[in-house]
Amino acid sequence: MIVLGNDGRLWREQAPFGVVPPTRQLVDTNVKQFYQGANPPDIFVLGMCGNLWLEHGVASIRVLVDTNVRSFRALGDFSFVWALGTDGNLWLDFAPFGVIPPPNRVLIDSNVLAFQPLDRSDVMVLRHDGTLWLEHGDTGTPTRASISTDVMEFVASDTQNVLVLTSDGELWWKESRRGSIPPVETLIDRTVA
Repeated sequence: MIVLGNDGRLWREQAPFGVVPPTRQLVDTNVKQFYQGANPPDIFVLGMCGNLWLEHGVASIRVLVDTNVRSFRALGDFSFVWALGTDGNLWLDFAPFGVIPPPNRVLIDSNVLAFQPLDRSDVMVLRHDGTLWLEHGDTGTPTRASISTDVMEFVASDTQNVLVLTSDGELWWKESRRGSIPPVETLIDRTVA
């Protein structure tokens, strides 16, 4: 199990039955965020300084994936990662372990406030101007479809369904059925704080 402490230290803990406290191995320090996927013991580590690393194996061999990263999301097999830069640019990095020079990158969008990847090629993107887009990136030129405007927060369940909180406190369920443009909208609540 991987544990991130309040002090920014990232630990690998192992607790065989009956062993208290668990055995600990320090993986890294000054950690802001991490992701351990389906390939333990490999983990992505975002440092407080904005460097994103792939820590490989128990010996923690490091490969630099990206720099100036505010937040990231990795899915599945570690061959790609969504990275939001401190400059507001959202990148899809193709970073299989051991790639030197740094990974291939596709710029998905700029002026991004928040994002939620849905699969390898689709990502919901909230821009600073309050517009919410479904971006299709993959390895080619990104394409986008407008979902909503005046958005403060959102949670997407898939590429066709998203819960949206607008700046006036309304909570909406938006469903983009095939062929329905604009999406079908259902008002859930008007009093969300």
